[in-house]
Amino acid sequence: MAQTGSLFGEEMWAKLRNDPQVSKLLSENPDLETKMADLRRDPQTLATHISDPRMMQIFSALARQSGGEGGGVAGASFDAAASRAMPSSSGAMPAAGATSGATAPPPPPPAEEEETPEAAAKRKSDDAKAAGNAAYKARKYDDALAAYTEAVEINPDNLAALINRAAVKLDQGDFAAAEADCRTAIEANKERNLRADFKLIARAHGRIGTARARAGNLTGAIEAFESSLIESNDYKINEQLLAAKRALKKQTEEAYISPELSAAAREEGNAAFRVKDFPTAIKHYTEAIKRNPTDPVAYSNRAAAYTKLGEFPMAMKDCDACLDIDGKYIKAWSRKGAIHFFMKEYHKCLDVYQKGLEIDPTSKEMRDGLLKTQQAIAARQNEGGADEATAKQAMQDPEIQAILSDPLINNMLQQMETDPKYAAKAMADPVIAAKINKLIAAGVLRTG
Repeated sequence: MAQTGSLFGEEMWAKLRNDPQVSKLLSENPDLETKMADLRRDPQTLATHISDPRMMQIFSALARQSGGEGGGVAGASFDAAASRAMPSSSGAMPAAGATSGATAPPPPPPAEEEETPEAAAKRKSDDAKAAGNAAYKARKYDDALAAYTEAVEINPDNLAALINRAAVKLDQGDFAAAEADCRTAIEANKERNLRADFKLIARAHGRIGTARARAGNLTGAIEAFESSLIESNDYKINEQLLAAKRALKKQTEEAYISPELSAAAREEGNAAFRVKDFPTAIKHYTEAIKRNPTDPVAYSNRAAAYTKLGEFPMAMKDCDACLDIDGKYIKAWSRKGAIHFFMKEYHKCLDVYQKGLEIDPTSKEMRDGLLKTQQAIAARQNEGGADEATAKQAMQDPEIQAILSDPLINNMLQQMETDPKYAAKAMADPVIAAKINKLIAAGVLRTG
């Protein structure tokens, strides 16, 4: 029988090196060159190298090169050498003749590593959580709840399943139970040092916030949403936080409302106003407004106090607020006209007093205010018109700017300068006359 050394003669060795599989194997495993050299030098080293599965690939290629898998002289030589090198379970390999023509058996596959109880529990828990997710998406809340509960029972460290179960309880309206699940997850992460993803813990805080908000605990919801944002900045949680703050503000304001206490505060403001303690009056009127934001009288009274202090913009704001509530509150119209008068905005005074008289033609305040304004306009014209500062301020008024940008008015004003008689003709038109009078009242246009 041929010896192993004859397997690796120069001719056969050349064929092996040209075999694509062997060539690739040798290029990727330089140490095989050394083993092959050992075999060529001393066939007895086969016993040392035969356990290497890579050598089995080389011998398979050798069999192909020498006339078929396991056939020919080379195949018989390998079988004989292997029978001497590798003992069988009974102490010897079967004779080469018994397996003539068969290929060498491949090495047994590596044994699979046995799954640990911990890994098995984690896998089963994750599978149950996945089932819960599918049921939740299908709105099968009872099935989802059961699946998440199973996941947590199998693996209490599955915080995601616990927090997902809270979402189911939220949708079912069980807000206390939802918060309890999220709180358990947060505490477990700390106590058992589970090192859960910070986004997962942020989600737990966020769901606590949602549970509290739906239960009406807005202060607690705000606290939970802020805790969530500390863990992870999420725009959806930011929106929920802002909504909770707005709702809490509205809730607080509504809880503060009391028409009776508002009326009492307004009376205290009136008492302070009578003794000319206007700052104190404003303080009490402000309290009256907080207690009853729909009371127009408190706004009107505070406007009067602001006017006494020369705080005209604040006074005007209160007059407008009063008229937004009650557009026919005549005192607010009177006070608004007085503010414009103090600011020498006579063109606006005319509008206010005329609107007031449309509401109440018998109002002495409106008639007196209108007359006083007309007299002030005439006096200013007699004195040469408005001062430069007043005229400049009037020019900033959008209504005055609109009039001055009207081509018809501009053309008429130019003709009035060259032909005084044209003025009388132009003023016969009520629309043009109203605009001209507006310019005169504003101090932009001088007559005489």
